Amino acid sequence: MQHVRMGDGGVDKPRSDPAVPRTLRIGIAARSRRGGRRRQGGQRSGRASGLRRYGAFTLVELLVVIAIIALLLAILLPSLGRARAQARSAVCASNLRQLGIAMHAYSAEQGDWLPGSPHTSGNGAYFGSHRNLEDGSSEQYAWDAARDAWPAVHAFDWTGPLMPYLGIRPPRDRVERYRLGREGVFFCPSNRDRLVSTNIHLFEQTTTQACSYATSKWFTYLPLCLKTGVESDGYHHGGGTYWVRPQVPVRYRPTLGGVGSATRKIFLADAHRANRALVSPPEAGLHVDNYDLGYTTHGAWAQPDGEPATASLSLSYRWEPARSWAFRHTNGINAVFFDSHVVHLDEGDSEANEGYGSGARTAEHWYPAGLDTATLSGLGNEPIVVP
Repeated sequence: MQHVRMGDGGVDKPRSDPAVPRTLRIGIAARSRRGGRRRQGGQRSGRASGLRRYGAFTLVELLVVIAIIALLLAILLPSLGRARAQARSAVCASNLRQLGIAMHAYSAEQGDWLPGSPHTSGNGAYFGSHRNLEDGSSEQYAWDAARDAWPAVHAFDWTGPLMPYLGIRPPRDRVERYRLGREGVFFCPSNRDRLVSTNIHLFEQTTTQACSYATSKWFTYLPLCLKTGVESDGYHHGGGTYWVRPQVPVRYRPTLGGVGSATRKIFLADAHRANRALVSPPEAGLHVDNYDLGYTTHGAWAQPDGEPATASLSLSYRWEPARSWAFRHTNGINAVFFDSHVVHLDEGDSEANEGYGSGARTAEHWYPAGLDTATLSGLGNEPIVVP
């Protein structure tokens, strides 16, 4: 087939070759058109195939993405966990700060006496009991309707006496007051899901949230010289003076001014009381044999003494699992001192500093000044005189 040029600006038109039969020319033209369509279709198919090839993930690429996500989670999750723990610790410290301020308000209104000291508010747990006054007289401790301040739920109870100073109206029901003393500002968010069963004398058995904070009983005791009655156990229950101890210095009184250096003495701290006879989880710590009362006998200074399964019950900074439940903020505790400042204390070591201890295990934090620990029983520590 030949072409004939049509002049400037024209196009070439095919010219029929007379030597080629007409039917053959028609077949050649048809095949040419089909070939062009196949070439165009192939180009489109190639482009589509390229899009599929470059738009999808291969298995290797998918595995790489998954590995990167897993790596990021491994990096971020511990940080998020630490952030949540720090937030809970901050709430706990805020609670303790409020309790410290309330304690000062109580003491200012109650002649400098400490809440929970058994010859002040603590005696209110025993009906008909009395408290001593500064002039040497005594009066029966009872509810003051003017202030809506109820007697303590039990001896050494500091939660009930502080409620009115925290804007809390104490319930008339004694069990409800006891429960309320484990909620709200009295509750450490890192102590959640710690349930205890107790049957405080004079009311029925009940299961509640475990007490989050504790005070040292040694700041609420009186010296032996102030005992005003004798019973079969050597102590006076329900009378003029309750819970005296011969180890307490003669001049000590459970007052805010009597504790000594308020910046060195702990009013309340993270704590957990558990029955050490129940050493196998999940039962450990779920029963406290009447003693979930928000106080500690020797604080955190005492070294472990004896086997956990047979040792006498006490609020435990000494045996597992209660030790870990008490030192719940990054292996330490939050504490409010008698001057109302709050700090985080690492666990420390009772034997450090020639036996005076360090961190939370510092003797000075838990005992009045002048107390000779050689007279105390149940301790594994070397005896000292508390500064």
